[in-house]
Amino acid sequence: MVYMKRMEWEKPYIKEIITSLNPKGRVLEIGFNMGYGATCIREFPVLEHVIIEKDPSFAQKAREFALKH
Repeated sequence: MVYMKRMEWEKPYIKEIITSLNPKGRVLEIGFNMGYGATCIREFPVLEHVIIEKDPSFAQKAREFALKH
């Protein structure tokens, strides 16, 4: 929980980066982390969104994210 609060500053930064990239079509995301990027990417007209994550706990979060989206 403390980790999540420390990383809150990343949300607007990641949103700005992804918005400037204007993703569409097929997207490959390396690293899920807290899911900020994945959540933002879903706001764009992507046809396919693949996430690669090596950390088992974050990989599980990415699977849960995929089931919801």
